Amino acid sequence: MCIRDRYMGISYNYFLREGLMKVTSIILLSLAFAAISAQVIQIVPVVSSTRTATCPGGFQPSSCGCGLKCGSTHMTFGRKKQCHCQCVPTDWSVAHCMQLRTEQNIDMGLVVTEAHTSTLYATCPAGTKATGCSCGNTRGDYLIHNQVTCQCLTADSGWTKAYCAKPADARYELHCQYRKVAANPVTATPGLIAVGCSCGNSCNSYTLANNQCNCHPGCGSTWTAINECRVAKTPAAIAAEQAAAAAAKRAAEEAARQAAAAAAKRAAEEAARQAAAAAAAAAAKRAAEEAARQAAAAAAAKKAAEEAARKKAAEEAARQAAAAAAAKKAAEEAAKRAAAAAAAAAQRAAEEAARRSCKKETLQRRLLKKLLDKLPLPLLLLLQRELLKKLLDKLPLPLRRSCQISCRCRCKEGC
Repeated sequence: MCIRDRYMGISYNYFLREGLMKVTSIILLSLAFAAISAQVIQIVPVVSSTRTATCPGGFQPSSCGCGLKCGSTHMTFGRKKQCHCQCVPTDWSVAHCMQLRTEQNIDMGLVVTEAHTSTLYATCPAGTKATGCSCGNTRGDYLIHNQVTCQCLTADSGWTKAYCAKPADARYELHCQYRKVAANPVTATPGLIAVGCSCGNSCNSYTLANNQCNCHPGCGSTWTAINECRVAKTPAAIAAEQAAAAAAKRAAEEAARQAAAAAAKRAAEEAARQAAAAAAAAAAKRAAEEAARQAAAAAAAKKAAEEAARKKAAEEAARQAAAAAAAKKAAEEAAKRAAAAAAAAAQRAAEEAARRSCKKETLQRRLLKKLLDKLPLPLLLLLQRELLKKLLDKLPLPLRRSCQISCRCRCKEGC
């Protein structure tokens, strides 16, 4: 609110305004350090309620801004690194303080100079880049060409200043680009850091924070320009580093080769010593193995003899057992054959006796049949009755009665 109201020309009590400006400077400084602490280029805006803004230790002013649309500034680069607004009155000033750091976060130093001419153009010396410009007669709109030349756009500016910077470390250089667009605000290109701004319509009232240029709306600016830079190693430094790396590589390879040769020599000597020790150990081992082999051969011969004797005794016992088993088997076989012969003889005798009995019975039957065929019928019937009676006498009583009744019935029927 304080800066905006100052833009609009409102007066405040001096002490209140001084306190607010100091608080604003502290806040902007803290935010800038927190936001860009990891970047190679660091830009810190320092705002003052007077015509002079001083950069902190280790920082150099890269561009300046003034209140009340004042575009005429002057920088000092001695013991005090300051931006000084040359317009009277001017209710505030801002110094955009820059610091360059290496990849290892070490301050590489920054050299800032001022190129001053009485024309509309001011060109930076070789090896430097324009980070900001200033125009006379309170004019504030300018352009930067080819990273090195400042051009004031108002013909009656009277003089032109170019603020030129380069890294103190000769191995590095600045690469910048100046972009003019119709939009507002303008944010720096990724990978680049905004180091200065410019606004159209002779307006130099802007803020540079969070890597962004913002022209104040009260100025009536028709365009916004941003000067953005990065730090890079010079081709000579890159070539020197590559040469140093190559030399270091060659030295390392030579050292490695020498170390390898020494190691190979030590390894050969150690191998020879180990080979001699191994040969002696091998000879001792062969002798021990030969003794062990002979002892093993003697033990094997003894064991073979014992085994042969045991095997021979076992074979003899087996032979005798086999002979006994064969004799027993022969006896059993003979007994079986004798029993079979006796059984066959008995069977043949029985068969012969049965055959003779059958033959005799058959003969008796034939004789009886012939005899019966010759008997008269009455005598034959009488004989049948006698035989039947004897048969009935031998039957049980109930069966005998049944047969008698049956016989009577048959006799009555004419038997």
